[in-house]
Amino acid sequence: MTPEIVRPIPRGERPPDLKFPKPVKLQGTAEDAPQTPGMNITGAVPVKPERETVPVEQLIELRKAGQQPAPQTPAVQFVPVPVAPGVEQPPNPGLQAAPPAPPGK
Repeated sequence: MTPEIVRPIPRGERPPDLKFPKPVKLQGTAEDAPQTPGMNITGAVPVKPERETVPVEQLIELRKAGQQPAPQTPAVQFVPVPVAPGVEQPPNPGLQAAPPAPPGK
């Protein structure tokens, strides 16, 4: 889904609606659906952004002024886990030791 800037529905125009075979209103809910405030409250949508681009020279000056980008953190962090002393672990717990070979003739 791509976000888009949309305009409010003009006053008096019916909002888009879905047709339901049965009513879906639950007891204790509001009669009218919630809606976004109109243009009289939100104001007009700007036609152009206040600033489309930033010159590279200005970016370099900002960097020199001390606004360094945030340091990158490692994607994986290893945490040591202590193992109780004296507990002997098999070299590969997923494999069983092979039974001894039968004595030869």
